[in-house]
Amino acid sequence: MKILAIETTGHFAGVALGAEKIKNDTDYSHLQEIVPMCMEILSKAGQSGPELDAIAVSRGPGSFTGIRIGMASAKGLAQIWDKPIVCVPTLDSFAYRKGINETDLVVPIFDARRSQVYAGAFMNKKPLIPGAAYDIEKFKEMLEALIRENNISESDVHYFGDGCSLIDKAAEGAQEADQVLALAEEMFKNGQTESCYSAEPEYMRLAEAERKLKGLE
Repeated sequence: MKILAIETTGHFAGVALGAEKIKNDTDYSHLQEIVPMCMEILSKAGQSGPELDAIAVSRGPGSFTGIRIGMASAKGLAQIWDKPIVCVPTLDSFAYRKGINETDLVVPIFDARRSQVYAGAFMNKKPLIPGAAYDIEKFKEMLEALIRENNISESDVHYFGDGCSLIDKAAEGAQEADQVLALAEEMFKNGQTESCYSAEPEYMRLAEAERKLKGLE
């Protein structure tokens, strides 16, 4: 299975293919770097675009601009190489992160602004709190209740993302392309692919400009 995975929803863009992984080191330089990174990792893996089985992209939530750049890049490459796209839910992908045990609780939290977070809680790759947009205090209450009711040790809870500090937790990391690849491989096996024409991002709420246009500000 040869899938090129693209991750651009966070501060740093990344790509993964097989055992290869590349991550940039410049904050929000996705537009300039993501396609060259794709070409570089293909070269490192000794592959070419037409040899791929699919292109995976982290579909969101996260940075609105980052999501759009990643999706546009994936759709463009998929169209050129005539490949299907695997649209990977960003929050869910954290459950497929390396080093996570079946009994660990994985909690990705992104700062969504406006006193909200994009967040969820996963154990053994299953959502115990579905990935969605939540008011910060509401999510904190839900998470505390989940941990208490299931007698989960704090040492078994792993927090990720730029919104962890909003609930007074330290983040162990952020979005990574290899976790997107891991979930994409499972989705591909299950036939969960889309064409470059039907693939769509998942913002989980309207962008500020769209909110103003609809009179929601």
